[in-house]
Amino acid sequence: DLYGTGLVELHKYKEALGPLDEAIKVAGKTRGAAYPTIAITAKIEALSGLGENKEALALADEDLRRVSDYHLAGHLYELYQTRAGVYERMGQWDQAVSDYGQAVQYAKQLSYWRGLTQVDGLLATAYLHQGALQPALTAINDAIAANQQIPDELYFVPRDLAIKAEIMARLGDRKSAITLYEKSADMLDALLSRVPTPTVERLLLADLSKVYSGYFEFLCDQGRTSDAFHVIERARGRVEA
Repeated sequence: DLYGTGLVELHKYKEALGPLDEAIKVAGKTRGAAYPTIAITAKIEALSGLGENKEALALADEDLRRVSDYHLAGHLYELYQTRAGVYERMGQWDQAVSDYGQAVQYAKQLSYWRGLTQVDGLLATAYLHQGALQPALTAINDAIAANQQIPDELYFVPRDLAIKAEIMARLGDRKSAITLYEKSADMLDALLSRVPTPTVERLLLADLSKVYSGYFEFLCDQGRTSDAFHVIERARGRVEA
């Protein structure tokens, strides 16, 4: 289960399917075993990562039918968030927004602050793709507020600050956008200086590229080319470090 999920996090989708199928099979045959939430959602993500989105959606729909009567809020949170990611890869933003919204509701039921921090940020990004700036701003503010309930968990904060920076830029508030991009970059630098594992470092570096590319594009749009290239040099320095 954990091995297959780890492979999915590393985007080794094909290699992950075997261990995930085995974990699901063993859970189904073992009396008293917990429902294989993690393995099923990881398999959905793996299928989608391989471009098999129809198969991923079919598995998600089958699982929704199986668990919806049991009111397993934690599983439904994971399932809706994962299915939203499939719709996102397919460019079906209306469905992605709907599923992320469902995941938000289940996370609120559970007072699952880390989940709210994560999924509200994803919801804000989906709204941005639709050009719905005010709903995006509400969602990202909710994500940042949820993270204040778990101040020791800072992983999603740089991403959320960068998302808010993009929203503020598109709303025409350039001063706030610059401040948020700088806070996001500074926090990423701090987190990268004390990463606990190589896997976390890879995930942070992926976020770093998004933060700095967004900041770069924003500065270029403002005609501040020299500052924009300084941002790229800063990002390169972090990667090489």
